[in-house]
Amino acid sequence: MKITKITVQKNDPERYNIFVGDQHEERFACGVDQELLLRHHLHKGMEVDEKKLAQWALEDEYEKAYKHALHYVNRRMRTEQEVRLELANKEVIMDHIDRILEAMKERKYVNDHMYAKSYVNLELSTSSKGPGRMKQYLEEKGVARSTIEGALLSYTKEQQLDKAIAVIQKKSRQYKKDSIQMKKKKLTDALLRLGFSYEMIQLALEHLPKADEEDALSIQAKQAAQKLQKKYSGQDLHRRIVQKLVQKGFSYQAAIDYVNESFQEEDQ
Repeated sequence: MKITKITVQKNDPERYNIFVGDQHEERFACGVDQELLLRHHLHKGMEVDEKKLAQWALEDEYEKAYKHALHYVNRRMRTEQEVRLELANKEVIMDHIDRILEAMKERKYVNDHMYAKSYVNLELSTSSKGPGRMKQYLEEKGVARSTIEGALLSYTKEQQLDKAIAVIQKKSRQYKKDSIQMKKKKLTDALLRLGFSYEMIQLALEHLPKADEEDALSIQAKQAAQKLQKKYSGQDLHRRIVQKLVQKGFSYQAAIDYVNESFQEEDQ
């Protein structure tokens, strides 16, 4: 059989429809990219067989998948795993995916080392994240552990400490009513969520702004008394206020001294 007709596709002028047949019958065979058309010198009257048609169709699937991958990485940087998953979701066969990734890595369209370094540098300049959060993100993107460790070398201990201290200075204002113990707990939890190590957090907490523990104790005691005095009175009320203050992180001695002093006049 021969190629009987080649037409340009309506929705894509760089793709062509190939029709084959003989003098009795004509049928659509496959669609091909312009590059494939030129590569194989396809033209009307060319002798073809089913094997050639199948090969062209397979090559065309590769070209379409490669163009899709290029479009995918042109929108923003992607890791090798992201490209692989994107192509797999498009039901591209594994051989094509492997070939596409090898070609893209060779041309530096996909480069996990550059991706990791770029990501770390961006987060260093725009976020308060610690190295743990950055590492977690890159692991989720499929970047190799050695590549992640290499990229994180640019995040120095001094930078980590500066960022952790900045978080403490900002958030400590939100916890001004808390005891120093409770404040440290909340700040530690916040910094752990941001990906800082426990060791780095302890160093940063040494820079916690000085707070008036007595003011915080007074605020918490008054709030506790306001709630508890609806149900309790006298020594029972005092005892429960002390319990609340201890639960909030104040020392037992500081709590009982404050309650004895502050509520003594009210009881007289």
